[in-house]
Amino acid sequence: MTQPVQSLFAGGARMGKHVVEISLVSEVQKRLMKLIVRTFTTLLLVTSGCFTSVKSIDVKKAAHLLNETPNVFILDARTQDEYQKEHLKGAVLIPYKEVAQHLSELPSNRGTFILVYCTVGVRSSMATNTLHQNGYFNATNMKGGIEAWKKKGLPVLSFPF
Repeated sequence: MTQPVQSLFAGGARMGKHVVEISLVSEVQKRLMKLIVRTFTTLLLVTSGCFTSVKSIDVKKAAHLLNETPNVFILDARTQDEYQKEHLKGAVLIPYKEVAQHLSELPSNRGTFILVYCTVGVRSSMATNTLHQNGYFNATNMKGGIEAWKKKGLPVLSFPF
């Protein structure tokens, strides 16, 4: 016959025919939580552009630059539907997945300051990275996107224009 399982575990508790190891379950849960936190943190850092060379500025600085800097190219990296509902004045729509195919629509001077935005900053970060890879090193992501812009009370063009 087999010896009682309870004697094999320190801190085990018998529940009917089953033995539950409380400290073992707790240790597994702790390790799983640490793994989840590490994975989520890494994902957050990657999507926020922390592991890339993407330049980012906050909405306040973006608004200041748009008011004070001539010839800023504003790139909306969202979808056509999102753009049609609302966008920043003067923005040119190039969805983030299509940036590499539409470089001819960008300023020929690759030194031009390009402000890139989307809804919350994730897609625009990816679009900015694509621009950097293609020599547009003054392309800058607007952190928080159009949602942060609106929260600051800054103007957007809304349908109908």
